[in-house]
This record gives sequence, structure tokens and C-alpha cells, in this order.
Amino acid sequence: MPHLSASRPASTRRAFATDNKLLHLGAEAIFFAAPGVSQVAGDILDLDALTTETVNGYVFGGIAADSPNFGQTMASPLIFEVTLSPTAG
Repeated sequence: MPHLSASRPASTRRAFATDNKLLHLGAEAIFFAAPGVSQVAGDILDLDALTTETVNGYVFGGIAADSPNFGQTMASPLIFEVTLSPTAG
């Protein structure tokens, strides 16, 4: 089973096992909206209400694997911050 390294910051946008192998992240992660983010009916984020870079929520869990196919897998304990920077247009 791969073991995750806590020594690398989440801002690298990559997850590594303790042996420095890049992990492949997959299905079944869950999105949690950040407190205070404007939402419309059905828990849909109101992206039109955003005017500046905003933390919209967090993605947690899913599958972590040490290879794309037929590798060892585990539940991912990683949390990724989701931000949006709106652009004019």
C-alpha cells in the first residue's frame, strides 16, 4: 500500500507517496463548499456572484494509486483547496 507524505505542501498540486512516487488520484472524492460562498438552489455555487479570487470549497478523499492501472490503491486522506479567479469576458 502506498503511504502518503505530509512533507510536501498541497500547493504543489501533486500528491506523492513516501518513496517520492507520484500518486494517481481518482474517483469518489467529495466537494465541500466553503462557508459563506454564495449558492443558488440545489447547492449549486453562484459563480456569477464572484468578483475576486475566492476559495470556493475543498475536495476530499477519493482513490490514491501508485500506478495508473493494476497498482496498489488506498483511500486518499488529502484535502485540496478549490479557488476561482473570475476573468472579464
